[in-house]
Amino acid sequence: MGMPPAQLPDMETRRSGGSGDLRHGNLTQILRYVRDHGASSRHDIARGCGLGISTMTDLIGELRARRLVRELDPIRRPGAGRPTRPIAFDGEPWCVFGVQIDVDRIDVVASTVGGRPLWNDHRQVDLRGAGAAGYASIADVLRRQLDRIPDDMHLVAMEIAVPGHVAIDRGTVRRADGLGWHDFALGTAVLETLSEAGIDEASVGVTNVCQLAALYASRIELPVGQNGIAVYLGGSRRLGSGLVSRGEIFRGADGWGGDFAHLNREPSGPICFCGRNGCLESLAGPSALLSRVSPLSIDEARDLVEDQPE
Repeated sequence: MGMPPAQLPDMETRRSGGSGDLRHGNLTQILRYVRDHGASSRHDIARGCGLGISTMTDLIGELRARRLVRELDPIRRPGAGRPTRPIAFDGEPWCVFGVQIDVDRIDVVASTVGGRPLWNDHRQVDLRGAGAAGYASIADVLRRQLDRIPDDMHLVAMEIAVPGHVAIDRGTVRRADGLGWHDFALGTAVLETLSEAGIDEASVGVTNVCQLAALYASRIELPVGQNGIAVYLGGSRRLGSGLVSRGEIFRGADGWGGDFAHLNREPSGPICFCGRNGCLESLAGPSALLSRVSPLSIDEARDLVEDQPE
């Protein structure tokens, strides 16, 4: 399960806090190790996380009690020694949501923390330029999805992908022109919706859709390794991008790190929707590419891409 770097400080930062912060950080680090390496022995986890075996035993015991990890059947390694019981994700009682919001649809994928798929769904909506008032439609979709959670499961996290600039503080969408959002506190609004449904302890993250696509691509489609750096370019209506460093999204100081779409490539080039001339978006975005290979003008291409991105 991906988490923003702000929630996963490095070991040096954790040691500067109290014992509760240190324990929470160590538990999180163990889960990240199992997420990145799959089922692993206690020895490998301890070495990878820089923890002592006695500390590991206690922490693994807590994670097992919470049903976040489980022990697999013992296996014998080559050579002498006792068989080892690998530690793997469990997470069966815990449900997580992935939500993608676009101007004309909302997609929801639910799974256990351990990655077992539960369901996926999409709803057609009209959020074009709706502004903050459009959140009522989003909240309605979320409530319908929350009603599908089995009685013996609990929602613990929700990650929301949006086509816009997201600040790193509390999930505020600084700008999403298609949705008509400017400084819209989406994360706060979702937390209020969850609270109304009786869910008060779930974590809510809001991230640009291409940054999340970059994270998925670098972890699943073309793994780059823990120390690798990956640059992602994509998007349907507009060119988007993301930068992944050491297995996590690089967000920068304002949440918009890795925004290659608005790098200036040609100062005298065509005007971009951001107001500047010659951005990569205006030269190689979907509308620009379509107008180059068809008889459509740039305005006609932009309208077609907006209405029929597929």
